[in-house]
Amino acid sequence: MLLECGKGFRVRRGFGGVRWRSGREAAAGILVVTARALLGGQELSWCRRIDMPVLTARAFSEMLHLPGYEQQRILIEQKYPRQGQSPFMIPYYKPALAELRSYFGNNHNHAQLALWAQEEAPSLKPHARATNNARLVNSFLVSHSRDRMVVPSRFQRHFRGSPHPNVELKLSFDLVGIDEGAEKLVFINPRSNAIDHQVAEDTLQVAFWVISQRDPDVKIDSLEYWDLPSDTRYVVSRVAKRTITNMQNNAALVDAIWNSL
Repeated sequence: MLLECGKGFRVRRGFGGVRWRSGREAAAGILVVTARALLGGQELSWCRRIDMPVLTARAFSEMLHLPGYEQQRILIEQKYPRQGQSPFMIPYYKPALAELRSYFGNNHNHAQLALWAQEEAPSLKPHARATNNARLVNSFLVSHSRDRMVVPSRFQRHFRGSPHPNVELKLSFDLVGIDEGAEKLVFINPRSNAIDHQVAEDTLQVAFWVISQRDPDVKIDSLEYWDLPSDTRYVVSRVAKRTITNMQNNAALVDAIWNSL
């Protein structure tokens, strides 16, 4: 969260000396700053809370190739994630993705995974969610991805990075594990339609850029995008300058329109 303070300064909440002045002003988003450690020791008399744009790196990458009205739709979904439910949001597919991870940790038990799609998935609500989760698992079972020897990690890996001072990208993966001694960070396309190859590659490049801001030891070939509908595995070897430029320009646009959504 950003705090916009007197004289146009901005600080992040959590800075020492920032506190709520009163219950009424807390509700209004007004804070008082008592420290003198910012910008030459000038005391800031007040701060107002700002909703800082926070998007998933996956959604942000998809926006790079969409027209304005589609970008706005994604931004609204990102800003108000609890309003409505979309079959294209990853939490919608959480049960199926959890079963895929269990499959890799359970000696590739094809029969057990197929049984889940047939008997367990139908209990999900609403009916469309049940159908789509079963479809995802069945699509995986006929893909070459089912033969990968990834040993899943017990822990998810989370990253954050800022392509713009006021925009933050958060990043997590559908599958994290070790394959032949190398770490693998995997996106899985849960949709019924194949992902555009440029979107897949840009997603990997943006994701690696975010990771490199925090963990320079991660190798770019650790990242993979499994497109189940087309049975295609995407990898990239570098982050193109074009992708970085598009990412920074789009982040500036997000910052400019976020508060108007």
